[in-house]
Amino acid sequence: GFDTAKREFEEETGIPFIINDYNKNRTIKSIDWETPYISNYEYKYKQTWIKKWTVLFAAELSSTAEPKIVRPREIGDIKWMTFSRFNDKNKHKEYKDIMDELNTKLIKQHSTEKDNDNDIESKYNDDEDIKYDETYPAKGKIIAKPRKEKATDLKLIRKGVRIMSYVYSFGIIGYKMEMIDDKSTPLYLIIQHEKNKQFDFPKGRYEAGENKYGFDTAKREFEEETGIPFIINDYNKNRTIKSIDWETPYISNYEYKYKQTWIKKWT
Repeated sequence: GFDTAKREFEEETGIPFIINDYNKNRTIKSIDWETPYISNYEYKYKQTWIKKWTVLFAAELSSTAEPKIVRPREIGDIKWMTFSRFNDKNKHKEYKDIMDELNTKLIKQHSTEKDNDNDIESKYNDDEDIKYDETYPAKGKIIAKPRKEKATDLKLIRKGVRIMSYVYSFGIIGYKMEMIDDKSTPLYLIIQHEKNKQFDFPKGRYEAGENKYGFDTAKREFEEETGIPFIINDYNKNRTIKSIDWETPYISNYEYKYKQTWIKKWT
C-alpha cells in the first residue's frame, strides 16, 4: 500500500511527495513505513457484507509542504488542525484510538527533542572558542568554510604560529535497535583506524563542491569507511538507512598547534 498511500496523499492534498534525502524541495521530512496505524470495520451494503481495513502511515511534513485543492469535486477544504479540534470534528470512531496513540507519541518525542536542543545550545553558547568563528550559527548548524589565513592573534604568533587553518569534518553516527536481555538497545556502528587503532565514527573532511552543511561529505565518508551504500529513497526495498536527522547535528570542536599552523577543527 505504499504507492497507494503516496498517490492518494498527492491527489487529496495537492502536495507532491518528495522525500529525496535532504533535497531542498522535499515536502516530507520523514515517514514511518514500518509501523502503520491500522483500523478495520465491517458493514452491510445492500446484499453485500463489506470488511474494510484502513492503513495509515505517519509522516512529518516540511515547511515547504503547502496544501492546495486539486480535486474540487472530491475535496471541499484542507486545513491544519490541533488534536482536540480534529476530535471535535472527527466522525470516524476507528480513528480515535489511532490519534490518541499518535498524538501522545509525538508530544513525548517533541518534548525530548526540545530538551536535547536546549542542552546542546547552552553548552555551546558558553564556549568562547566556538563564538570566535563566524561560521557557527547559534542554533547548531555548521556551514563549511575550510580555509587557511595568516595568523593575526599576537598570543598565537608568540607561540610560533604563522598560519590559521579551519577544518571541517562531517560524518554519521549509525545505529540499529536490537533486543538485548529483553530490552530494546541501540547498537552503534564504530570504525577502528588501522594506523593508530583508535575507535571512531565514520567521518572525514569536507571537499570543495559538496553541500555546505556537510550532508554530501557525511554520506560519502559513511560509504567509503563502512562499505554500506547510502540508500534512503523512501521505501526502497534495498534501502540501508531508515531515517536520518539532518536538522539537529551533534557538534564538537577543538584546536591544536601543528608545526607553525594553528588548527581549529569542527566535527
